[in-house]
Amino acid sequence: MLQLLSLIAVGWAAQASAASITCDVNAFDKASGDILLYGNGPRAANDRAQLEAKCLSEKKSLKFAENYADQCVNGLGKGMLKIFIEGAGNEINKHCSNGPMKDKYVRIAPCINEKAGGDLYKCNRLLAALLEGTLTHPKKKRVPLSCCSMNEYVTCVTKHASKCGKETADFAREIINTVAGDLLDTVCTKYKPNSKECRALPKVNPASAPKYKSLLPPLAEVLDSLGS
Repeated sequence: MLQLLSLIAVGWAAQASAASITCDVNAFDKASGDILLYGNGPRAANDRAQLEAKCLSEKKSLKFAENYADQCVNGLGKGMLKIFIEGAGNEINKHCSNGPMKDKYVRIAPCINEKAGGDLYKCNRLLAALLEGTLTHPKKKRVPLSCCSMNEYVTCVTKHASKCGKETADFAREIINTVAGDLLDTVCTKYKPNSKECRALPKVNPASAPKYKSLLPPLAEVLDSLGS
């Protein structure tokens, strides 16, 4: 696994961005919230016009996140973080390009906003706080603990999205798989919700006063533990 991550990191390093940015973690936190589903508030774009405007913001935030990960994050987990951000970019391309994903997004967003938006936002905030809480544990425990929290996050999102029906729950699951599937299927593959591996780990308390609003800044710190 470490060899795989090393190869990933080397590959990403070879594609360093030409744009120079200021390594401001708070700006990274804000950009991260913008590129994740319900990452920056309890409402998403509610119609096609709002989605067009949101896509412009998302693409700008995505570019900043890509450059931040490339220039401001060090350690073995850098490559995996960049793959996560690439997944977010793939999802943005899907719902911002004319096609079935965009049509579905516009069709189901009003129901999610009305019935589940606030809860989906809470799922994101809780995961960010749990990832930050993980950083109080020994380094060798941080990645497994975070994997368990991330898989619980998938359960949280799909549970609340299902208030709008199975199609919407499947839609939310598809988005998560596009964004985080590579991470969940490699580093986190054995840490499923309520698995014996997760039950054997210590309890993680969410940070009581989180430094971050989105999950990517604490995730970057957690992934850095891969090489420790």
